Amino acid sequence: MKGLAIGEAKHTKPRCPPGINDRAMFEKAATGLPESVPLLFALGRAYSGEGNAAKAIETIRKITEKEPANNGAWLLLASLELEKGNLEGGQTALAKVPDDFVKDPNVFINIGVL
Repeated sequence: MKGLAIGEAKHTKPRCPPGINDRAMFEKAATGLPESVPLLFALGRAYSGEGNAAKAIETIRKITEKEPANNGAWLLLASLELEKGNLEGGQTALAKVPDDFVKDPNVFINIGVL
């Protein structure tokens, strides 16, 4: 058996069986851990990735209500609101985020577009 050289990647099987998506796994996990912020964040991103902005926003709002100082959640909420075309909602959420926390200029570009 040959070992891996430094820098070589070992290929492994996918973690989930075919047909199972992240959203379904996160939803199932959230039934047992409904207050888990990391889980809610992952679930919100999964909804967003599927194009379900309403569910993504609803899920991320749970985080901002639970942890009002969670800059990552406010930034994601701002992006989701702006992508949905809600300028006021996006600006309100973005106002909660310190300027130096924003590393991706797209949120500001979306404000300019709207």
